[in-house]
Amino acid sequence: MATSYYTAVSKGNQPGMKMPTLRPGYVVGLAGILIGVGIALVAMPRMGLPILVSVCCLLLSLILLYKAVCGIRILAIPAFFFLFYLLEVYAGGTYWLLFREYNSDFLWAINLGMLLFALGVYMCTIIVRFNPRREFERFARKIPVDSLRGLRFDLVFSGLLLVSVAMGVFQILRVGELPWLALFTQRGDVMGNLAARQTFTGARGTEYLKQFYETILPFLTLIAVAKYYCHKTHKWRFLAIFLVCISLLTLVSSGQKAPAAIFLIQLLLLWQFYFARFNLKASIIVVTLGTSVVAAMTVLRWGISVSEAFYSIYNRVVVVPIQWNLFPIFDLFPRTYAFGYGRFLWGDVVSLRPGPDVSFPTWLYQVLFPSADTVGTANSIFTGQLYADFGLVGVLAGMFVAGLLMQALQIHFFRANKTVLRTALFAALNVRLVNLVNLPLVSVFISQGIVALLLATLVLRAGPALMKTRVWVR
Repeated sequence: MATSYYTAVSKGNQPGMKMPTLRPGYVVGLAGILIGVGIALVAMPRMGLPILVSVCCLLLSLILLYKAVCGIRILAIPAFFFLFYLLEVYAGGTYWLLFREYNSDFLWAINLGMLLFALGVYMCTIIVRFNPRREFERFARKIPVDSLRGLRFDLVFSGLLLVSVAMGVFQILRVGELPWLALFTQRGDVMGNLAARQTFTGARGTEYLKQFYETILPFLTLIAVAKYYCHKTHKWRFLAIFLVCISLLTLVSSGQKAPAAIFLIQLLLLWQFYFARFNLKASIIVVTLGTSVVAAMTVLRWGISVSEAFYSIYNRVVVVPIQWNLFPIFDLFPRTYAFGYGRFLWGDVVSLRPGPDVSFPTWLYQVLFPSADTVGTANSIFTGQLYADFGLVGVLAGMFVAGLLMQALQIHFFRANKTVLRTALFAALNVRLVNLVNLPLVSVFISQGIVALLLATLVLRAGPALMKTRVWVR
C-alpha cells in the first residue's frame, strides 16, 4: 500500500522509503513566478537583465535558506538578517535599478551578495552536519537552567544595574534637557527637536556613556525577564516589570525612534528563544506597538498627520538606505574615487579614539553634501563600505562570511546548554547583528553595543568567581 506524505514524515526517513522533496503547491508557485518574469521581460525589455537576475537570485537564496533552517520554528539569526536585507536593501535596490538609475556593480552586489549570504548559511550547515529539524526539536526539549545564582551574583547584577542607570541619569543632568520632552513642548518645530536631540546625543563622551543605558540596561532587563520565566518568583517578576518600564523610558528619553522599538523586538526574541516556539499573535502585537511608537514620535517631531508619518517610516526604511547610503557609493567608486583597500575600514577604527573623525560615514557625508555647514554622518551600509574598500569581490566575500558566521553562531546556541544568561545574550545579539543591513561593520560592533554586551556577559560570569563565592548550578 502506498504511503502518504504525512505518514512518511511522521515515521521519519526510513530505509527504502522515498521522502517527497517538492509539493505540488511549490511547483504551481514557481511556475507562476516564472510566467510573471516572462511577461515582465516582454513588457519591459530594457529591464530584462535586472528582473531576471533579481528573481533568480531571490529564488535560489530562498531555496538555500529553506534547506538550512527548515524545521526551526523560531526566527533564527540568519533568517532575521535575511528578512531585513530583503526589506531594506533588496526591495529598495531593485526598485532603484528598474525605475531610477542602473549600475551593473550595484545589480550584482545586492543580488549575488544575497545569494552568497544564503550559500554561506547553507555551507555552514553542511560543514558542521547540522540537521535543523532534529536539532531544533532537541533544543526545544531542553529545560532552561539558571547557572548563575546566589547572593554574590545578585550583588554583581545589582552593581552593574546601578552603574547603567547612573550613567543615564548623569547624561540627563549634564545635558540639562530631555529630547522627548521637546517633542511635546516644541511639537512641529523640526529644527528645535533636531537641535535638542543633537545636544543630547552629540555631547562629548556620549558614544561611550550610551553603552550603559542603551545596551547594558536593556540586556540586564532581558536577564531579569528570563529569570522570571525560570523561577516564577515575585522578586524577579517585580524586577522584570520595573526594569522594562525603566528601559523604555530611558530609550525614549534620547528622542530617537529606533532604540525603543528594538528593545520590544528583543523581548519578543527572548520569549521565542526561551520557550522555543513562535507566537504569531505576540509578534503582530510587538510589530504594531513598535511601529506605533515610531509613528507617534514622527508625528510629534515633524508636526504631520499619521498617514504622512507612516509614509515617512516607509521612506526611511526602504528609500533612504538606497538613495543616500548605498547607491551613491557604487556611483562614486571607482569612477570618481579609487578603492580604499582597507583604508576606510581602518579609518573607522582610528576614529574610536579621541581626535579628528576620519571615519568613512563622515567622509561620505562630506562628499555627498560638500556645501553643508554642519558635520554629519551618512550611514554607510556594511556592503557599501566593503565595496568602497575592496570592490565587488569584497561585497561577495563579506556576505558569504557573514552568512557562515551567523549560522555558526545560531548552531552553537542550539547545541549549547540552554541557560538564562545565554538566552538573553542571543536575544540581544540577534537584533544587533541585523544592524549590518544598514550600518558599517565597526559601528555595529562598537557603537551598537556588541562589544559592550560581551563585556557585560563576562562581568556577570566572572564577577561571582572573582568575589570567591560559590556558584550554584541548578
